[in-house]
Amino acid sequence: MNANEVTKAGMAGEGDVANSVTSDSPTSPVSNGSRPSKRANARKSKKAARASRACSSCRKQKTRCFPAPNSLACLRCQTLALDCSFVEDSDEVAVGLNNWENGSGGGSVFTSRLDNVEHNVAKILRLLEGRGDDTDSAIERRRKRRRADGRILGQFQPAHYIKSRPRRMSSSLLNTPEGIASASDVNTYDEDERDELPIAVEDRLKGAAFGRSSLSFNASPFNIFGSLCSSAYLPPQIMRLYEPQMVVHDQNIITLGIVTEQEASDLLNHFRENYNRWVSFPEDIPIEQLLDRILKRCTFLLTVCCCVSVRYYNKSLRVRAFDDLLQRLMTELTQSLVVVPQTIEFMQALCVLAIYASSLSKGEVVFDAWFYSGIALQHFITKDVLGLVMSFDGVGPATELDEITAYRVWNHLCLAHLVNCVQSGRMCILDEIRLNMCRRTLDLSSATNFDGRMIAEITLQTIVYKFITSDLTLESIEYELQDWMEEWKYLFEQPTVQFVEAGFHYGYFMVLYYWNYIQSVVLGENGKALQGQGAPILGVGNELLCYQTIASCSDDIIKVMMEHLGNVVQSLLSFDDDDYFSYLSDQILFCGSFSALMIVKIIAVLKTSNRDKILSKTLTKSSLKSVLNLAKRFSKVAVFPDDLPGNYGSALSTSLALLEVTGLES
Repeated sequence: MNANEVTKAGMAGEGDVANSVTSDSPTSPVSNGSRPSKRANARKSKKAARASRACSSCRKQKTRCFPAPNSLACLRCQTLALDCSFVEDSDEVAVGLNNWENGSGGGSVFTSRLDNVEHNVAKILRLLEGRGDDTDSAIERRRKRRRADGRILGQFQPAHYIKSRPRRMSSSLLNTPEGIASASDVNTYDEDERDELPIAVEDRLKGAAFGRSSLSFNASPFNIFGSLCSSAYLPPQIMRLYEPQMVVHDQNIITLGIVTEQEASDLLNHFRENYNRWVSFPEDIPIEQLLDRILKRCTFLLTVCCCVSVRYYNKSLRVRAFDDLLQRLMTELTQSLVVVPQTIEFMQALCVLAIYASSLSKGEVVFDAWFYSGIALQHFITKDVLGLVMSFDGVGPATELDEITAYRVWNHLCLAHLVNCVQSGRMCILDEIRLNMCRRTLDLSSATNFDGRMIAEITLQTIVYKFITSDLTLESIEYELQDWMEEWKYLFEQPTVQFVEAGFHYGYFMVLYYWNYIQSVVLGENGKALQGQGAPILGVGNELLCYQTIASCSDDIIKVMMEHLGNVVQSLLSFDDDDYFSYLSDQILFCGSFSALMIVKIIAVLKTSNRDKILSKTLTKSSLKSVLNLAKRFSKVAVFPDDLPGNYGSALSTSLALLEVTGLES
């Protein structure tokens, strides 16, 4: 299903919910006829000045709005070829002034608009939220979305903080729990508190960009204690914050003889050519210079890059050195984890390790992507609080490449962590403020389509995670997915869509499956939670739960599930380049194999329960054929049968054999 078909099917939403500061209170004088105070007038003037800083598009996306040279439009709208409200407003003002000067009677209308603009702000924003819906339906829609309980991401936020939430990642993120704040309070600042804050402080509280120390650290007891006492009396914990360090290992994979310097350079060069999107190594310097820089700052990063690169690149070197590389990786990782915080290179290494954790795990060496992505995020947060994310511990000024690298590593870590939260059912360590920082990437002039895709995927994964960790209704989460589609569907129209669209179909399937699991397994037929159920174990127990969940699905949901799963599988089959296929992240390979496995399982359940007529014979055969083709693709790219792709291929082939289907080769 392409983006247009999704829209026709009702999956494209009504549009983003505007998250600008709103107030339901009219700006007219109070009912007793008293005149506004000077302070109120000054406050009103201040609001007006503040509101004029950004165009409507930038306010909606919660990004900074910069003027474009030689244009009335802002820089972002001009770059992305968007309709800028500055241009529209200037045209409207020009028409009004022209009518005023010509005495055509338009002056009274123009004056009326100016006099009532603040009074109508709330109504306009609600109309924008509904994109054509009437105001009441838009409010009702927002009300439905606020049924999440306090267990979602920001679960430790104090209740009084709800009113002053920072700029949001999207309309679909992190709704406030009922009983803490009313619907009108959400996304609304307390006007008195807001107006008393200087603009610089207000911007910092909204979620400061990387590169400067946080207000919370500057005023923290640790920092105050460090300022008042001699360094000789400081606890080591505080001293380390003031003097972060690199972990320099005495030996590395070259000095230990695991690989030669030429082999390390070759593997690093191969990594930069095929995996650089995850770490943003500079591409304009010789590979020898990059190797020397990494060896001086983080040998662990070199080890990780070589492990990832050698998997499908150099078979003879892999046979000779891969096991030793993995053992060295574990040694350097163990030695490095005890030091907090570390350099951006260390976080780059953990980012790559989290993305390819499954394919790097072998035997007793097992890497948990959820755990290591969480560790990296904690390092990153510590560096950010100290203002050292982009300054690299004060070694030289930060460049534009340093800035985009820092944001990309942060985004990739957030995505890897959220993905593994969804895949494993574990909690997310991120809160809303930290997730909001992902969008800052789009403010940078060097941001690309790839950065937009990453943010789209982060937003999508957050929606799915929110659903599986809360008591939201299926209807409410479908609204969230519709909003996501509306916000990011422009990516689907570009040539480099990658797996954003496939991620949408995968996420939608997960939502449908989880909802039916809750209805059938947890609540049971009578709608009451089943008591005395022990934890499921690997094997028969889980298979029974899966069967029960699928069997409980209605015919319509079965068809929708199959459609979403089929789109995921087809996205992996759409690439003819086997090398490129092997470079895909472990997340994408797992999503493809899991989707294919679920296609076979659904067909098997329908066959067992005599419901196989739900799906046409043509659809059933084409779906199973796609599974077979994906199994062949996995087996083809695997260097050894027990590689991760090889295991996925074998699992799919085995599931097809158990289904006892024939004629798929034709």
